Amino acid sequence: MPPSPAVRAASWSRRPCRPPAAAVGGLALIVGLLAGPPVRAADPRVGVGADFLVVSRTDGTAWAWGLGNDGQLGDTTRTSSSRPVRVIGLTGVVDVVAADGVAAALKADGTVWVWGSGANGIFGSTQADNAIRATSPVQIPELTGIRALALGRNGPSALAVDTAGRVFQWGNNFSGQAGDGTSGSNGEVRKLPLPIASLTGTAALAAADTSFLAASSNGAVSAWGLNPQGGLGTVSRTTPGGAPLAVQAVAATGDVVALAVADINDNAHFALRRDGSVAGWGTNSGLHAGCGQVSQGTPTLTAPRTVTGLTGVVGLAAGSAHALFLSAGGEVSGCGANAGGQLGDNSTTGVDLVKPGPVRAALAVAAQTVGAGRQISAAIGRDGSAWVWGSVANGAAGNGGAIAGASAQRVITAPQAVVGEGTRPLFDAGAVASAPPLYAGTQTGPLSAATVNVGVAPVPADVGRVGRTYLAAFLPDGQIYGYQSGAWVLFAGGLLPPYSAGPLPRHQPMPLFTGADLRFVSGVRLFTGYGVGDTDAAAQDDLLGRLHYGEALLLQ
Repeated sequence: MPPSPAVRAASWSRRPCRPPAAAVGGLALIVGLLAGPPVRAADPRVGVGADFLVVSRTDGTAWAWGLGNDGQLGDTTRTSSSRPVRVIGLTGVVDVVAADGVAAALKADGTVWVWGSGANGIFGSTQADNAIRATSPVQIPELTGIRALALGRNGPSALAVDTAGRVFQWGNNFSGQAGDGTSGSNGEVRKLPLPIASLTGTAALAAADTSFLAASSNGAVSAWGLNPQGGLGTVSRTTPGGAPLAVQAVAATGDVVALAVADINDNAHFALRRDGSVAGWGTNSGLHAGCGQVSQGTPTLTAPRTVTGLTGVVGLAAGSAHALFLSAGGEVSGCGANAGGQLGDNSTTGVDLVKPGPVRAALAVAAQTVGAGRQISAAIGRDGSAWVWGSVANGAAGNGGAIAGASAQRVITAPQAVVGEGTRPLFDAGAVASAPPLYAGTQTGPLSAATVNVGVAPVPADVGRVGRTYLAAFLPDGQIYGYQSGAWVLFAGGLLPPYSAGPLPRHQPMPLFTGADLRFVSGVRLFTGYGVGDTDAAAQDDLLGRLHYGEALLLQ
């Protein structure tokens, strides 16, 4: 049968033409070097749900522990665990998020996978049964080329942004999460991901119960959802359901790089600027958005204000009533409610922490990432160790002890290390400093109607450096093709055409085919990689010199 139009458009030749080994040069050696499985790795991430946590390791796997009644541990059971268990079937993971009884993972190939409670269409399915549970990850097929995820609680509601900067929403829409003017009974559940038309060029996302944020590639911030407490950075909207609004004066130069929303009452919002400062606005009851810089008698900040006492911040996370901030030196500080000990400073101070400014958590190691839930905080150390503190139950502490259930709520006021799986004394997510690249690929469906996505995640130290990413196809007859500008180019020596050029992203999704007939290329091996350099020649030299390439997928 002839190839489909999608494949013909890709310009793959079927002629048995083998370039001479001398012409192929260093790239001919790749086939022999990579006879075994490639090394797969990425910097760790942590997501915090309701009494459970999920972590992505540097080897691209995902692990979870805590409450498992809805399958949210992803290990094919509905059993809770006080030790980390592996999420089944996931490799190439670059990010994880969690909320309530559901978790989601983003792979380097740009695909999205969800497991746990299927309430409110969070699986991206047209099925109406909110009792659906998935005890292992299921892919959301409508989403490809995704580079960032956010998951809001109380529903939940999900957001994703793709490589083109489009934002997709699905799940709960009771508070106008869809950003299209609908909400509540007019559009309470979105069962399939749909784009938010007014958002373009998006680079960062954040979600909570009723309020949602997006930052464009130039750092401008938009917000949508519920706004009775000025959570949208404006006093103009009193009901949910409208299109996203621009948040004024978050940063003079518009250079916001990360966002977080604490879902206390009507939400406290935080934006991390490129210079390491943090802006806060929205609900200030309990000193949340103001982080102690504004009197508790000022319940609402309708315009962003810089949080005093925070400099050199490189990461942030928000729970139900508190926020965490990660410094360049690996220190973790926080502000907001502390009844469950979630600020980690060896104290609990009533319902709200009344201290001037953010307080530092008593973390024994330098951290590389942080996460926050309703009354739980977490961090991954630069050595790969995992730490939990706050109000925990159902094994969420990860201490390997007996699980007594939700009635045995326990307050941990200082970070406590998570034990390892099996007989390991400590959980090890991997040290980011030694994380090699990750090469990932997903084939959905048979070759007669295949959807194919691949991608690469550079070494964390190389993210942001000028370079090139690459996608190459090795045919069984020895031909080598490079993918550039939507077409396959036969490689016969010289320079391999790059997939993209410029500052290297944290991961580069490379969506290829949707429902294409690929039977005539059965056995083709797809390789991804990257090289640092400001020219094609320099980047290819780096690609080969540091062996930054690997097999992402075998078409079969």
